[in-house]
Amino acid sequence: MMESEILLSLWPVILFNCYFLFTLIIFVCIYRKKPKDSTIPVFTYKTFLGLFFREYAYWASYPLFYLFVKLKFTPNAITLTAPFLALISGYYYYKGNFAAAGWILALSGVFDFMDGRLARATNQISKEGAYLDSNLDRYSDGIIFSGIALYYRDNLFMLIVSILSIIGPQITSYSKARGELNGVSVNIGIMQRAERYVLLWIASIFHPFIMILLNRHGITVGYPMIIALILMAVLTNYTAIVRIIYSFRQICRQSGKQV
Repeated sequence: MMESEILLSLWPVILFNCYFLFTLIIFVCIYRKKPKDSTIPVFTYKTFLGLFFREYAYWASYPLFYLFVKLKFTPNAITLTAPFLALISGYYYYKGNFAAAGWILALSGVFDFMDGRLARATNQISKEGAYLDSNLDRYSDGIIFSGIALYYRDNLFMLIVSILSIIGPQITSYSKARGELNGVSVNIGIMQRAERYVLLWIASIFHPFIMILLNRHGITVGYPMIIALILMAVLTNYTAIVRIIYSFRQICRQSGKQV
Protein backbone atom coordinates (compact mmCIF):
# COMPACT_ATOMS: atom_id res chain seq x y z
CA MET A 1 0.00 0.00 0.00
CA MET A 2 1.58 3.22 -1.18
CA GLU A 3 1.90 5.99 1.40
CA SER A 4 0.83 8.62 -1.14
CA GLU A 5 -2.41 6.71 -1.81
CA ILE A 6 -3.19 6.51 1.90
CA LEU A 7 -2.52 10.22 2.42
CA LEU A 8 -4.62 11.07 -0.61
CA SER A 9 -7.50 9.18 0.90
CA LEU A 10 -6.89 10.44 4.45
CA TRP A 11 -7.14 14.21 4.29
CA PRO A 12 -10.41 14.37 2.29
CA VAL A 13 -11.91 11.80 4.68
CA ILE A 14 -11.04 13.95 7.69
CA LEU A 15 -12.43 17.13 6.13
CA PHE A 16 -15.53 15.41 4.86
CA ASN A 17 -16.29 13.69 8.17
CA CYS A 18 -15.87 16.92 10.10
CA TYR A 19 -18.25 18.72 7.76
CA PHE A 20 -20.65 15.76 7.67
CA LEU A 21 -20.89 15.38 11.46
CA PHE A 22 -21.17 19.12 12.09
CA THR A 23 -23.91 19.69 9.51
CA LEU A 24 -25.74 16.46 10.33
CA ILE A 25 -26.08 17.45 14.00
CA ILE A 26 -27.48 20.83 13.00
CA PHE A 27 -29.82 19.26 10.43
CA VAL A 28 -31.20 16.76 12.96
CA CYS A 29 -32.03 19.65 15.30
CA ILE A 30 -33.84 21.71 12.66
CA TYR A 31 -35.28 18.92 10.51
CA ARG A 32 -38.85 18.88 11.84
CA LYS A 33 -39.19 22.66 11.85
CA LYS A 34 -37.39 23.25 8.56
CA PRO A 35 -39.67 24.08 5.60
CA LYS A 36 -39.53 21.56 2.80
CA ASP A 37 -37.26 22.41 -0.10
CA SER A 38 -39.40 22.65 -3.23
CA THR A 39 -36.39 21.80 -5.42
CA ILE A 40 -36.17 18.29 -3.96
CA PRO A 41 -37.83 15.80 -6.33
CA VAL A 42 -40.48 13.58 -4.81
CA PHE A 43 -39.50 9.90 -4.71
CA THR A 44 -42.34 7.43 -4.41
CA TYR A 45 -40.18 4.31 -4.47
CA LYS A 46 -37.90 2.74 -1.90
CA THR A 47 -34.16 3.26 -2.12
CA PHE A 48 -31.17 2.65 0.14
CA LEU A 49 -30.97 6.40 0.70
CA GLY A 50 -34.11 7.43 2.55
CA LEU A 51 -35.90 10.75 2.26
CA PHE A 52 -34.14 12.12 5.37
CA PHE A 53 -30.67 11.68 3.87
CA ARG A 54 -31.79 13.03 0.50
CA GLU A 55 -33.11 16.16 2.21
CA TYR A 56 -29.91 16.39 4.22
CA ALA A 57 -27.82 16.17 1.04
CA TYR A 58 -29.77 19.05 -0.50
CA TRP A 59 -29.45 21.15 2.64
CA ALA A 60 -25.75 20.45 3.27
CA SER A 61 -24.82 21.18 -0.34
CA TYR A 62 -26.54 24.57 -0.36
CA PRO A 63 -23.26 26.59 -0.14
CA LEU A 64 -22.04 24.99 -3.36
CA PHE A 65 -25.46 25.43 -4.95
CA TYR A 66 -25.46 29.11 -3.96
CA LEU A 67 -21.98 29.49 -5.50
CA PHE A 68 -23.18 28.00 -8.79
CA VAL A 69 -26.13 30.40 -8.82
CA LYS A 70 -23.92 33.43 -8.12
CA LEU A 71 -21.45 32.41 -10.82
CA LYS A 72 -24.41 32.03 -13.19
CA PHE A 73 -23.63 28.46 -14.11
CA THR A 74 -26.21 26.92 -16.42
CA PRO A 75 -27.53 23.41 -15.78
CA ASN A 76 -26.20 22.21 -19.13
CA ALA A 77 -22.71 23.53 -18.35
CA ILE A 78 -22.67 21.49 -15.14
CA THR A 79 -24.05 18.46 -16.98
CA LEU A 80 -21.22 18.62 -19.53
CA THR A 81 -18.60 18.69 -16.75
CA ALA A 82 -19.58 15.39 -15.13
CA PRO A 83 -18.40 13.02 -17.92
CA PHE A 84 -14.93 14.59 -17.96
CA LEU A 85 -14.62 14.01 -14.22
CA ALA A 86 -15.92 10.46 -14.75
CA LEU A 87 -13.17 9.93 -17.33
CA ILE A 88 -10.50 10.95 -14.80
CA SER A 89 -12.11 8.75 -12.14
CA GLY A 90 -12.24 5.81 -14.54
CA TYR A 91 -8.54 6.26 -15.31
CA TYR A 92 -7.63 6.10 -11.62
CA TYR A 93 -9.78 2.97 -11.19
CA TYR A 94 -7.89 1.43 -14.11
CA LYS A 95 -4.58 2.28 -12.41
CA GLY A 96 -5.82 0.81 -9.12
CA ASN A 97 -5.71 4.09 -7.18
CA PHE A 98 -9.15 3.66 -5.63
CA ALA A 99 -8.83 6.56 -3.17
CA ALA A 100 -8.23 9.16 -5.90
CA ALA A 101 -10.87 7.55 -8.11
CA GLY A 102 -13.41 7.64 -5.28
CA TRP A 103 -12.96 11.33 -4.51
CA ILE A 104 -13.14 12.33 -8.17
CA LEU A 105 -16.21 10.11 -8.46
CA ALA A 106 -17.74 12.05 -5.56
CA LEU A 107 -17.02 15.35 -7.31
CA SER A 108 -18.56 14.01 -10.50
CA GLY A 109 -21.62 12.92 -8.52
CA VAL A 110 -21.94 16.39 -6.99
CA PHE A 111 -21.97 17.99 -10.43
CA ASP A 112 -24.48 15.42 -11.65
CA PHE A 113 -26.61 16.09 -8.57
CA MET A 114 -26.43 19.87 -8.98
CA ASP A 115 -27.54 20.24 -12.59
CA GLY A 116 -31.10 19.06 -11.96
CA ARG A 117 -31.37 21.03 -8.73
CA LEU A 118 -30.15 24.21 -10.42
CA ALA A 119 -32.57 23.69 -13.29
CA ARG A 120 -35.52 23.33 -10.92
CA ALA A 121 -34.52 26.26 -8.71
CA THR A 122 -33.90 28.68 -11.59
CA ASN A 123 -36.83 27.59 -13.77
CA GLN A 124 -34.48 26.28 -16.47
CA ILE A 125 -36.05 22.84 -16.73
CA SER A 126 -36.15 21.78 -20.36
CA LYS A 127 -36.70 18.59 -22.34
CA GLU A 128 -33.40 19.04 -24.13
CA GLY A 129 -31.57 19.45 -20.79
CA ALA A 130 -33.14 16.31 -19.37
CA TYR A 131 -32.34 14.43 -22.58
CA LEU A 132 -28.70 15.56 -22.50
CA ASP A 133 -28.34 14.71 -18.82
CA SER A 134 -29.81 11.24 -19.24
CA ASN A 135 -27.49 10.35 -22.12
CA LEU A 136 -24.34 11.73 -20.49
CA ASP A 137 -25.19 9.84 -17.28
CA ARG A 138 -24.99 6.60 -19.26
CA TYR A 139 -21.61 7.62 -20.65
CA SER A 140 -20.32 8.50 -17.17
CA ASP A 141 -21.45 5.18 -15.72
CA GLY A 142 -19.94 3.24 -18.59
CA ILE A 143 -16.61 5.07 -18.38
CA ILE A 144 -16.22 4.55 -14.63
CA PHE A 145 -17.07 0.85 -14.66
CA SER A 146 -15.00 0.27 -17.78
CA GLY A 147 -12.02 1.58 -15.82
CA ILE A 148 -12.84 -0.88 -13.05
CA ALA A 149 -13.22 -3.73 -15.56
CA LEU A 150 -9.82 -2.92 -17.06
CA TYR A 151 -8.26 -3.02 -13.61
CA TYR A 152 -9.64 -6.55 -13.11
CA ARG A 153 -8.80 -7.66 -16.68
CA ASP A 154 -6.61 -10.51 -15.40
CA ASN A 155 -9.23 -11.76 -12.93
CA LEU A 156 -11.98 -13.49 -14.93
CA PHE A 157 -14.52 -13.61 -12.08
CA MET A 158 -14.15 -9.92 -11.20
CA LEU A 159 -14.08 -8.97 -14.86
CA ILE A 160 -17.49 -10.62 -15.26
CA VAL A 161 -18.74 -8.89 -12.10
CA SER A 162 -17.52 -5.53 -13.45
CA ILE A 163 -19.26 -6.15 -16.79
CA LEU A 164 -22.48 -7.04 -14.97
CA SER A 165 -22.10 -3.78 -13.03
CA ILE A 166 -22.09 -2.00 -16.39
CA ILE A 167 -25.02 -3.94 -17.86
CA GLY A 168 -27.30 -3.70 -14.81
CA PRO A 169 -27.53 0.11 -14.63
CA GLN A 170 -27.93 0.41 -18.42
CA ILE A 171 -30.85 -2.03 -18.48
CA THR A 172 -32.33 -0.42 -15.36
CA SER A 173 -32.48 2.94 -17.15
CA TYR A 174 -33.53 1.48 -20.49
CA SER A 175 -36.38 -0.58 -19.02
CA LYS A 176 -37.74 2.54 -17.37
CA ALA A 177 -37.53 4.55 -20.59
CA ARG A 178 -39.23 1.82 -22.64
CA GLY A 179 -41.88 1.36 -19.99
CA GLU A 180 -42.72 5.05 -20.03
CA LEU A 181 -43.02 4.95 -23.84
CA ASN A 182 -45.73 2.33 -23.31
CA GLY A 183 -47.49 4.41 -20.66
CA VAL A 184 -46.06 2.54 -17.68
CA SER A 185 -44.44 4.46 -14.83
CA VAL A 186 -41.53 2.36 -13.61
CA ASN A 187 -40.17 3.67 -10.32
CA ILE A 188 -39.33 0.46 -8.52
CA GLY A 189 -36.06 -1.10 -7.47
CA ILE A 190 -33.69 -0.47 -4.60
CA MET A 191 -30.43 0.28 -6.42
CA GLN A 192 -30.87 3.65 -8.10
CA ARG A 193 -28.01 5.73 -9.51
CA ALA A 194 -27.43 7.70 -6.30
CA GLU A 195 -27.16 4.48 -4.30
CA ARG A 196 -24.66 3.04 -6.79
CA TYR A 197 -22.46 6.11 -6.53
CA VAL A 198 -22.58 6.19 -2.73
CA LEU A 199 -21.75 2.48 -2.42
CA LEU A 200 -18.85 2.70 -4.87
CA TRP A 201 -17.58 5.92 -3.31
CA ILE A 202 -17.53 4.52 0.23
CA ALA A 203 -15.80 1.32 -0.88
CA SER A 204 -13.21 3.30 -2.83
CA ILE A 205 -12.16 5.88 -0.26
CA PHE A 206 -11.99 3.41 2.62
CA HIS A 207 -10.23 0.75 0.57
CA PRO A 208 -6.67 1.82 1.62
CA PHE A 209 -7.56 1.85 5.32
CA ILE A 210 -9.32 -1.51 5.30
CA MET A 211 -6.45 -3.05 3.34
CA ILE A 212 -3.99 -1.90 6.01
CA LEU A 213 -5.96 -3.88 8.58
CA LEU A 214 -6.27 -6.90 6.29
CA ASN A 215 -2.57 -6.84 5.43
CA ARG A 216 -1.71 -7.11 9.11
CA HIS A 217 -3.52 -10.43 9.11
CA GLY A 218 -1.80 -11.63 5.94
CA ILE A 219 -4.75 -10.88 3.64
CA THR A 220 -3.72 -9.16 0.43
CA VAL A 221 -6.92 -9.59 -1.60
CA GLY A 222 -8.79 -6.30 -2.14
CA TYR A 223 -12.03 -7.40 -0.53
CA PRO A 224 -13.59 -3.92 0.01
CA MET A 225 -13.94 -3.27 -3.72
CA ILE A 226 -14.72 -6.90 -4.53
CA ILE A 227 -17.63 -7.03 -2.07
CA ALA A 228 -18.98 -3.64 -3.19
CA LEU A 229 -18.87 -4.62 -6.86
CA ILE A 230 -20.52 -7.99 -6.27
CA LEU A 231 -23.26 -6.31 -4.27
CA MET A 232 -23.71 -3.72 -6.99
CA ALA A 233 -23.79 -6.28 -9.79
CA VAL A 234 -26.44 -8.34 -7.99
CA LEU A 235 -28.68 -5.45 -6.92
CA THR A 236 -28.54 -3.46 -10.17
CA ASN A 237 -29.43 -6.51 -12.24
CA TYR A 238 -32.11 -7.46 -9.72
CA THR A 239 -33.57 -3.97 -10.11
CA ALA A 240 -33.44 -4.29 -13.90
CA ILE A 241 -35.19 -7.67 -13.87
CA VAL A 242 -37.87 -6.44 -11.45
CA ARG A 243 -38.56 -3.46 -13.72
CA ILE A 244 -38.73 -5.61 -16.83
CA ILE A 245 -41.20 -8.03 -15.23
CA TYR A 246 -43.32 -5.20 -13.81
CA SER A 247 -43.43 -3.31 -17.12
CA PHE A 248 -44.19 -6.48 -19.09
CA ARG A 249 -47.14 -7.30 -16.84
CA GLN A 250 -48.50 -3.75 -17.01
CA ILE A 251 -48.24 -3.67 -20.81
CA CYS A 252 -50.02 -7.05 -21.01
CA ARG A 253 -52.84 -5.73 -18.83
CA GLN A 254 -53.17 -2.67 -21.05
CA SER A 255 -53.53 -4.98 -24.03
CA GLY A 256 -56.12 -7.07 -22.23
CA LYS A 257 -53.90 -10.13 -22.10
CA GLN A 258 -53.55 -12.51 -19.21
CA VAL A 259 -50.12 -12.61 -17.57
